[in-house]
Amino acid sequence: MTTTTSSALGDLDILSVYFNDSADTLGEIIVSLMAPQDQLAARTVYFIDAMDRFPLNKFREKLPPRTEPEIYDRIRVIVCLDMQELATLVQKLVQTAQRDRIASQVGSGAHQGRVIIILNGLEIMFRNSSLRSAVQAHAVLKDCMLRLRTAGNASSEFRTLVVFPADQNSQISATDQNQAKSALPRKRPKRNSAEGNPFSTYLCKYYADCIL
Repeated sequence: MTTTTSSALGDLDILSVYFNDSADTLGEIIVSLMAPQDQLAARTVYFIDAMDRFPLNKFREKLPPRTEPEIYDRIRVIVCLDMQELATLVQKLVQTAQRDRIASQVGSGAHQGRVIIILNGLEIMFRNSSLRSAVQAHAVLKDCMLRLRTAGNASSEFRTLVVFPADQNSQISATDQNQAKSALPRKRPKRNSAEGNPFSTYLCKYYADCIL
């Protein structure tokens, strides 16, 4: 796992984490992710949130002048209240991406557009599921992250960005970052942690390729 600056948002890793969920920042992030260097490489952004907080006004403010209105057709805003709902959605998105990749490989003329998933409020989804069963919440989290990472490994056109509030920055040390490359998730995140927010720390350490 590496740490970089927000200027690299246009070139996401397989699973990246960003610590700033303000409406202004999210609007800027979405605009930057939907403006590829190659205009033929259409990008679809799936903004998945636990509380339906898509920053529409800020997004409009950040759009360059004379932006094609079709850009709104390439944004999908989806609400997931818990990990079970997220797991169902992730499975569908990954399956669709797999079909598109196969279609583009067999020369059917279909072009695999880039898919970018933005997860906002993942800690809320996890907490809501944990209220019913902490064990199941952890298992579903693992399944979702592995599916997203597998899809990203299979195609550079599939990327995931997990967004946390700025005050949850886990401040992971360089040693922890190096260990995360080969570590497997063994323990569930605990409520009490001396190092940042327990959930974001856990996710960064075991699943993230890059902290932006």
